[in-house]
This record gives sequence, structure tokens and C-alpha cells, in this order.
Amino acid sequence: MRAFILSLAAGLLFVLACAESTESPNIKQYPTSTPYPTHTPKIISTNLEVQVDTVPKSCNSNAISISKEWKDILTSASFTKCVMPFGVLIGADYRMPDSYITQAAMILAEILDPDMDGSPNDPKVLSLVQEYHNAWLPMPFDPEPWHSHLEEQLGNKLNSYGLMIPKWWMDGEGESIRSVPDEQAKNVMVEEIMHFMTQFGYSRAYPEIFGVENWHSLIAKETKHAACEWWQHPENDCPDNPGYYDGDCSDPSCDVTEFYHQVVTTRAGMELGWRGIGFPKTKEELESKLSDEIKAVLDNPNYNQISKPLTFSYSYAKPMPTTPTINPL
Repeated sequence: MRAFILSLAAGLLFVLACAESTESPNIKQYPTSTPYPTHTPKIISTNLEVQVDTVPKSCNSNAISISKEWKDILTSASFTKCVMPFGVLIGADYRMPDSYITQAAMILAEILDPDMDGSPNDPKVLSLVQEYHNAWLPMPFDPEPWHSHLEEQLGNKLNSYGLMIPKWWMDGEGESIRSVPDEQAKNVMVEEIMHFMTQFGYSRAYPEIFGVENWHSLIAKETKHAACEWWQHPENDCPDNPGYYDGDCSDPSCDVTEFYHQVVTTRAGMELGWRGIGFPKTKEELESKLSDEIKAVLDNPNYNQISKPLTFSYSYAKPMPTTPTINPL
């Protein structure tokens, strides 16, 4: 019995000695020959946050994950500011205020991630709109060079469609740009980003529902059903009611995209930057005109369509696992 007790005591001493010598995995260990510090290190949290990119950077920055060829072409055209929320490219003229670029990035991020949990809700759609070689979002500043040569030049060199968010639509041609975007500027951003998402994301991911290449998809048929009854793009003609703007938006890639943006935005309870001829002014009036089929799609969470007003302030910060460190002396 005495031998057993001595053996047990020795075992306990061994366990205690091992426990006291065990090192915390991430705490810096000072050499035993160093007499300082004499105090006990205080463990502090480094609970860092990872944020979705909505802050513009130089297009030449390593943080902008586009090819060097693209960086050189954009820079040569004075598009020196870039941002890539969830990897989707927005490129802006050097004169575009950072506040406008950030606002556009926040709108895009919120449309991709409406519940703002840091993860885009539809990976299939995300992968399509990340393809900057196919389409991107330019933010030009001056209409004269853009229309005279820059738009065509960039299109030819980049071989990618640039769906623009121009300064002159947001603040008016010849008007001084504001320090921060107003409601009109935000409405323009929402519209153009929705066009981008519809044409290059939703329509390619789910062509039978959101397709804009022909009149066979669900939203195209809805547009046809509404045409000249309660929807008319101002560039298009209707019997006894010709369009009043120069241009032609009769192709489905234009007409369906414009119509669908107004449907989604109005149904979500948001203001439009402009309203189609005859288009309902209230959500309730619109609801009475839409088919059950399109309402079912809009309400289907699998398609992640906007269902409530955007916050315009996308913010997501994901806590990293806490790592103990030593508080500096």
C-alpha cells in the first residue's frame, strides 16, 4: 500500500511538471537567459476583421486582380481608380470622387449579398459577373471623349462590354460633381448595376427565366405583355404614341432589361430615376398588373432578387478566430 501511494505521488508530480511546462501555442517565448520582462505577459485579443472590398484603389495595385494588359489599357484611358467587390470590376476615371466609386461598390455588394453575411447568395451568378473579360462597370467622367472615342477604343482593346455609370447621368452634363452622391446619383447607380446583373448574371445563369437575348424567357414575355399597355420605353414607338427620344430600345437586350429593372425596383419599394410611359407609380398598382408567374419568381429566395429597399451602406466584417498575443511593453 505504501509503495502504491509513493508511486501515485510521483505520477502526480510528473503530470504537474508537464502541465507547467506546456507552452501556449501562439505566445512568444523569451530565451531563458534574458532577465526581462519580469512581468507576466498580458494576453490580448487580435480579433481582426475581414471586410468586403468597397474602397477604390489604383488600378495598378496588386489588390486589383486583373491582367497587366487591362491595367495598362485602363490607365492609358485615364481610368486609374478600381474596386472589385466580390471580385467584380468597377473602373473609374481619375476625376470620379472616391465616395461615388465606394457607393457603387456597396450597391453591387448588397445586390450580390442581400443578407450581408459576407457571402454572395448565388455563386453561379457571381462567377458570371466576375468575368471582367466579358463585362465590367466603367465610371466615365466626361461625355465628349467618352462618346467620341474612349468607349469604342476601350471596347476594341479590352474586347469586353462596359456597362457605364457615367458622371453626366448622375450629376448632369456640365454640372459640378458633388462631394457625395445624392438620391439621383444613387438611382442611376442602382439602375445600371441592375442592368449589369440582369444582362451578364441572371440571364446567363437562368436564361429560361431572366434571358434577354430573345423574347422567350419569362421576363421577356412579361415585357411583351405589358408593352404599349402599361410599359413603353421612351425610345420605342407604340400605336398612336410614338417615342419621344432618339434611339431604339426595341431589342429585348434593351427593352426587357429596362422593364425588369423598373419592375424589381418598384416592387422593392424604391424610387426610380425615371419611369417608363404608363408604368405604375406604386407597388400596389404594379402588383395588380404583374402575372402570378413573375411574382412567384421575384418572391423565390433561390433567385435572390431585391425584395426590399437597399440600405446603400453595405457593411460586413467577419471576425477571425481569436489569436492570443503579448501586449507590447
